[in-house]
Amino acid sequence: MNKLFWLIAFAAAMTLFGCGPSRPPTYTVSGTVTFEGTPVADGDILFESEENPALRAEGGKITAGKYSVKVNPGKNKISIRASKPNPDKKGMMGEPIPEDYIPEHYNNASILHETIAPNNENRFDFALKEKLEKK
Repeated sequence: MNKLFWLIAFAAAMTLFGCGPSRPPTYTVSGTVTFEGTPVADGDILFESEENPALRAEGGKITAGKYSVKVNPGKNKISIRASKPNPDKKGMMGEPIPEDYIPEHYNNASILHETIAPNNENRFDFALKEKLEKK
């Protein structure tokens, strides 16, 4: 009985504290985000691995045009979102309803891709525009 107790306790400890596969390391990525030349005051940035879709997407906040997040290494697709109150749209209490202002080509259909190096010196600045320039 005593051996069974310790065997169960050991198995529970391994489950709780993990002895399974660990997540790959993440690395710091930082930079700035502007839209039409103005820093994005408040938004979100998301990095999704293009090399390993099984990896969890990593993201964080954009505040006063700056961000810093821990990201999976390798090629990543980046999505950027931000909203601001639209004075023309009102909620039930008369408050302005927030509206996304970053174009779809930077989020749902993002054209942004970067390769994250396995170090903490990754810096990417994004100067977003309403309309894409034709090449």
